[in-house]
Amino acid sequence: MFPYYIDKMFQKEYLGKLFALIPCPFENGCCESYGTHFGNELISTFTNFGIKNKIIWTYCLYQKKEMQEKIKISPDNTSKIKEILKKFILPTLDDERKKFFIETQKTWIPVMVICDKCKKIQNRAKDGTIHPNRVIKCLNKEQEVLYECPACGYKGRVSIYSGKLKLNWRIDWPANWALFKTICEPAGKDHSVKGGAYDTGLEIYLKFFKYKGPIELPYEWLRLGKQDMKTSKSIVFTPQKCLELADPELYRMLILRTNPIKHISLRIEEIPQYYDYYEKMENIFYSLEQPESKEEFNFINISIH
Repeated sequence: MFPYYIDKMFQKEYLGKLFALIPCPFENGCCESYGTHFGNELISTFTNFGIKNKIIWTYCLYQKKEMQEKIKISPDNTSKIKEILKKFILPTLDDERKKFFIETQKTWIPVMVICDKCKKIQNRAKDGTIHPNRVIKCLNKEQEVLYECPACGYKGRVSIYSGKLKLNWRIDWPANWALFKTICEPAGKDHSVKGGAYDTGLEIYLKFFKYKGPIELPYEWLRLGKQDMKTSKSIVFTPQKCLELADPELYRMLILRTNPIKHISLRIEEIPQYYDYYEKMENIFYSLEQPESKEEFNFINISIH
């Protein structure tokens, strides 16, 4: 899904391609791709928010042999992976969705391919459903896969070491855990529900990568007013936009004072009130005021530590 302000013709032409393979959407072509443009916009705000990190681009990661070796696990163990998904997902579905899930699983292989012809990795049908370029057959001896592109109809054959394959989300997540030896993984509440991506990821991680798995840290969604922020629906408020309206310390305060399992509703009209609260906490920190509630006392302790 593209932001609302991106030209409609641009969206139509490139929908279904990886962000790394879509050109910069702006006239001056300031970045090498759509992905780097918006990625760099986000990265440029990290220093303001006190975030220290090492940037790893997913597209570049899939060009490396370490990640490509993780891809091999899926074609070699598709039937076992399906059993894990059934174990966790089926109990969460009603009868109609169970039938659909079981039917799609018959030909499902958890690897997608960038089409050699149109460069797309998925296609959006007229009814709005998304159809990824699924692998249709694994040639284990040759370490290659066969695929058919739903966007242009092209049928191809590609090596698992070509950099053109991507794991399905529920497999990609534990593969990354294994690659980076992840010890803690914060995730939105939708991934942490019973039968969600976290449950299946832990089972896959233990069975195929021989690790127990990272500590789970579920968190609520961030809201813009009364709406949950969703990139898929273009309901977003970027960190760069945040910095145009208020100091970064203000947003850090909102995060720190809120229990991760409770949502934060960001309201532009309440920014003056956020500043009043921040100044009060600052005064308490420097002993110019006394905390009036347990919440204020706890917040100061969290901030100190």
